[in-house]
Amino acid sequence: MSEQAPHEFVDLIRDQWGPEHAGQLMELLPPAGARELATRDDLALTRVELRGEMAELRSDLRGEMSELRSDLRNDMSELRSDLRGEMAAMSTSIERRISDQGRSFIVATVTAYVGIAGVVFAAASFAR
Repeated sequence: MSEQAPHEFVDLIRDQWGPEHAGQLMELLPPAGARELATRDDLALTRVELRGEMAELRSDLRGEMSELRSDLRNDMSELRSDLRGEMAAMSTSIERRISDQGRSFIVATVTAYVGIAGVVFAAASFAR
C-alpha cells in the first residue's frame, strides 16, 4: 500500500458519506493503518509466548525458593549446634561454680564450728 492510498480512501469516504462521517471513521482506525492491528493468530502466538515465559519464571522461582529453604535449614542447624555448644559450656561453668561454692561453704561451716567449739572450751575453762 502506498503512502497516498490512505489519503485517497479518506477522500473517497468524505465524498460518499460527508466530512463528518469520514472524520468519525478515521478516528476509529489506528493511525498506523491495518499493519498495526493484531490478528487472532498474533494473539494466540503472544499467549503461547507469555505462558512459556510464565512457566520459566515459575520454575526459576521454585528453584530459588528451594535454595532458600535449604539455606535456611542449614543456618538453623548451624545455630542449633552453636547453641548446644554454648549451653554445654555454660552448664560446665555453672557446675564448677556450684562445686566451688560448696567447698567454700563446707570450709566456712567447719571453721565456724571450730570457732564455736573453741569459744565453748574457753568458756568452760574459765568457768572452773
